[in-house]
Amino acid sequence: MQEIPVGVLPNFGPRSDVAYPNGYLIIPIAGDGLRKLGEKLARGITYLRTACVIGPGYEIATDIVEDHHASAALAPFRGGS
Repeated sequence: MQEIPVGVLPNFGPRSDVAYPNGYLIIPIAGDGLRKLGEKLARGITYLRTACVIGPGYEIATDIVEDHHASAALAPFRGGS
């Protein structure tokens, strides 16, 4: 049986409840593509939530880390300090 790779991004890996008879398809996405996706999401969500546009004078940074490296940044959102 072929080993199924683990997704680098949370919830982007193979699902344990789905059979992959022809293998699991992986489509690599370049870092610049992920950066552009992060910027688009930040601008879109900001507009939808506040009706404000993030102007070109602002920089949007996209960082992708494994969950255990992000625990300090995520703690306030999870009710921690």
